[in-house]
Amino acid sequence: MFNDEVDGYPADVDGEGDPIKLAEARQSTFARRKRLKTSTPTTKDLSRIEAAYLASDRCRYHVPCPHCGSYQPLEWGAGKEYGLKWSKRDDGSPDLSTVRYVCADGGCEIREAKKGAMLAAGAWVAEEPGAQGGRVRGFQLSSLYSPLGWLSWQRLVVEWHTAVTAARRSAA
Repeated sequence: MFNDEVDGYPADVDGEGDPIKLAEARQSTFARRKRLKTSTPTTKDLSRIEAAYLASDRCRYHVPCPHCGSYQPLEWGAGKEYGLKWSKRDDGSPDLSTVRYVCADGGCEIREAKKGAMLAAGAWVAEEPGAQGGRVRGFQLSSLYSPLGWLSWQRLVVEWHTAVTAARRSAA
């Protein structure tokens, strides 16, 4: 069974109940059933995909720093000393020439050109390997992992800045 964008599903379908639970019930007689749920998380603590991920073994893709070799998941750098970083221009907009990833362990600065080799050498790491007897796998992968030529770190910074600017304007 494949359920896509589960955070967009209604809580009830025509008075019959939760659509995911209905689909799971239809599979209950199959011994070798597989269930796949995918989605972009929406509201924290109300997200179906967040709840499913938290009930899983919580796999994240760790990649090696090309400078010090330390394996780590790629993360946004907000509020941290590591992660995706950039400088701001005088007008507050991002200086895209400064976009880089800062290694969590060594503080090494990594340019996006190194991402291809990092992705090729990466590995999935379960943060909760014994969850539900090891029977439920969950994988998290952000857009920071997009292969070269797909969605760049610079483009992600622009999208983030645009969203934050719009949110500030609507709050004012």
